[in-house]
Amino acid sequence: MLTGDYRETAIFVAHEAGIINKDDETAIEGSVLSAEEFRSRCENLVNETTNEGRRVWSFNSHDALKQFQSDIVE
Repeated sequence: MLTGDYRETAIFVAHEAGIINKDDETAIEGSVLSAEEFRSRCENLVNETTNEGRRVWSFNSHDALKQFQSDIVE
């Protein structure tokens, strides 16, 4: 699950969805990444600014997106 929420909100939603056990600290630490940690693991993310001034991140190629999806599944 990817979300732009605060860490605590992401943990709550993941717990409610049955993705992680919120009482299992090792599961949380291994599964919940900050935005900085996430971006550092994704070499092919590009920072862009929309016409509305919002900052967005996208992959620099379709192959990079496919590789990321493959890494997530593993």
